[in-house]
Amino acid sequence: MTDVLDEVSIANRALAVFGGGSITAFDEGTPLADNCRLIVPRIMDRCLIAQGWRMNLVTRRLERIGFTDADPQPPNGWRYGYAFPADALRGPFRVSRHRDVRTGAFREWSREGRRVFTDAEEIFGEFLVRLSPDQWGPTFLDFAITACAAELVVPVCEDKDHAAELFAKAWGTQREGGRGGLSAKVLDEDVATDPGFDASGDAGELVAAHVSGQPTFADFD
Repeated sequence: MTDVLDEVSIANRALAVFGGGSITAFDEGTPLADNCRLIVPRIMDRCLIAQGWRMNLVTRRLERIGFTDADPQPPNGWRYGYAFPADALRGPFRVSRHRDVRTGAFREWSREGRRVFTDAEEIFGEFLVRLSPDQWGPTFLDFAITACAAELVVPVCEDKDHAAELFAKAWGTQREGGRGGLSAKVLDEDVATDPGFDASGDAGELVAAHVSGQPTFADFD
């Protein structure tokens, strides 16, 4: 039987890293399941926004918000309001009035919470979105499982030393700011998929452009 990759299976794989047992569901009513429910989905999302990964970077047409019939326009002076995609975790990094991503960026807009306001009648936004584990690559899967294990080992086993080891394996050292360890391997693979990447040359500027402005894991504590 094929192993289903979902939040519970990620939790069990993370628990297996340090022999922490297993669960059948987040709501099974055990302390172990409660710890997994509180920690695993949060760390999965943290991994998905740790860098500007291309695997979950998407451009979406934004849905216009319907305000009241008596006052159909937003209360902030803009003509229209647009909602973030429901699965958006971070962004928008870019807003455009055109579907073609090669067009220039559109800057006449503002953001309030998970909404974008503008006078444009149609807009598209670029976001990092939630991606189910069955769509992750092998390296990202190892990265996320290790990151989850690093957070679970203390509440489950009270082993701070092992937590530090797993944390460094997932994210690297404190000096690396979340861009070392398995995270760095994911980034290397991600950058290599860029059409402008030259494997025989110096990709330093490309890598810098790819990660500049992106948060590290420390920004979400």
